[in-house]
Amino acid sequence: LLAEGNGAFLVATPVFSGAGPGTYGSPRTIVITSATPGATVRYTTNGATPTESDAVVPGGGVFVDRSMTLSARAFLTGSPASYVTSVAYIMKVDVPSATPGDGTYTSPQTVALSTTSPGADLRYTLDGSEPTIASPLYTTPLLISTRLTLKVKGFRDGWTPSTTREVNYTFNFGTLDAPTMTPSGGTYASDQTV
Repeated sequence: LLAEGNGAFLVATPVFSGAGPGTYGSPRTIVITSATPGATVRYTTNGATPTESDAVVPGGGVFVDRSMTLSARAFLTGSPASYVTSVAYIMKVDVPSATPGDGTYTSPQTVALSTTSPGADLRYTLDGSEPTIASPLYTTPLLISTRLTLKVKGFRDGWTPSTTREVNYTFNFGTLDAPTMTPSGGTYASDQTV
């Protein structure tokens, strides 16, 4: 603890536990504490310096479910407020998966898309273009029966979109049987419907 000019000690600077700064693919709870007994820790989620009118850190911690800069400061009546601790959390949708993946197939494939990030929408394209928020929304498995490039990307409000997953499908259905004609070739006395 540091003493100010009047000899009063600063309240201990808040400490974050549960996750450090970085990029995450799922929500998490950040526990924020001060070592000063009886201190009240207040926080903001926009990077602003907390004041005594800002929200008190809940007993279970602050739930981080979107990108934010979490700032905390501790207060105790009769003591100068602590220094501010700020940590930036970037929430990014995890890269989607496609099952089955790349390959050459001998029959049409039903392709399921998923991501481990909760609440994310998956958007896809079948022409090799980059998916956007306006691309088709994935709701049910896709039936793919022709050569194409599938691209899928995850989106969620307040999160950075995922990296795009690209999957290439090729099909080899073997050699097709020769067409047949009925009636067969020959000389006829009248018109024939073939």
